[in-house]
Amino acid sequence: MSKSATGEADRRRTPRFVCGGHAQLDCLPSSGLALRGRLRDLSLGGCCLDTTLPVDFGARAEVLVRVNAASFRALGEIRAVRDRSLAGVEFVQLSSRGREMLADVLADLARRNAAINTLRAERHDQDEEALARQLETARLGMLSFGRWLPVPQENVGGEESGNNQHVEASIIAPGPLIVTVDLFG
Repeated sequence: MSKSATGEADRRRTPRFVCGGHAQLDCLPSSGLALRGRLRDLSLGGCCLDTTLPVDFGARAEVLVRVNAASFRALGEIRAVRDRSLAGVEFVQLSSRGREMLADVLADLARRNAAINTLRAERHDQDEEALARQLETARLGMLSFGRWLPVPQENVGGEESGNNQHVEASIIAPGPLIVTVDLFG
């Protein structure tokens, strides 16, 4: 069992998908007041809503969920309340048609997530390849630049060597660039 950010055990039995959409909660027994919310995620077992008004933990409600062109009703129970505006709703009862509709929506979300993950993986691979090509190009550029840098000759045996030679095959390891700045002078 996985743990949530708060350290509690994650009791979800079905995968959850981030999605957009809207929901309406009609708390039971009905007071005539419908609470509207924005879907944050959805699963076969329930959903998370961002509501405008707080809801009570443990309250039962009729839930009308709308995602794209699909909509279904379910009997739900508020199982989690966070920050007074997030409500975790467990679907307690769904009609067979409602369950089919929910399963279709989730299958579509799963296909979209798989396609997005594939595109991200391909992009990541392409980014790695492009970075390797850029680094190789930069390395070759530095090598060709290093061929024409003047390399001072060391004094051997106390002789002065006043001329600098251009060395074609030398690779000069760059040292740290130190810039002295006098802020007060």
